[in-house]
Amino acid sequence: MEKQSQFENVLRCKWSSSVLMQIAAGIKQPGELLRSISGLTKKVLYQRLKKLERFEYIQRRLVTEKPLKVFYTLTTEGRKVVKILKMVKSL
Repeated sequence: MEKQSQFENVLRCKWSSSVLMQIAAGIKQPGELLRSISGLTKKVLYQRLKKLERFEYIQRRLVTEKPLKVFYTLTTEGRKVVKILKMVKSL
């Protein structure tokens, strides 16, 4: 999928854009994301995280200490998308 189509896909999906915005705001773990986005289900969250990772907007990091922890951070492309989403939101 080309970059423009990927971006349009994220822009049209309220959950994908919400997840990106929350990660940009500093919420990094899946449980925190679920609690911070009203109405989002666990199943949809994991679908969106996989999609955003596939589009290379976020990066998944696994910490193998006990207990295992997963963190998500924005990539350079993800930061660009968030900047555009913020501009669109301000209109």
